[in-house]
Amino acid sequence: MKLFMLVAAALAMLSSCVGQFSADRGALRRRASFDLSCPASQLRMVDLDEKTVGVSGCGDKAVYVSACDGQPGHFTTTCKWVQN
Repeated sequence: MKLFMLVAAALAMLSSCVGQFSADRGALRRRASFDLSCPASQLRMVDLDEKTVGVSGCGDKAVYVSACDGQPGHFTTTCKWVQN
């Protein structure tokens, strides 16, 4: 019974991680700074949905989407920001 409870707790913890994989916000700030030719400190980021972020600064703006390889929820999944 204790083993069953331990396994159930571990599965619950792992399932809570599904969907939390997204690209690093610091990487987005660096990329947008380069793309917009604008210092990172002057950028403003707005979440448009769970995978899309709008970035504005220095009179310009861009939209970025978090693109992940592999299957969502797997620990080998890596994500990066792609300008849309």
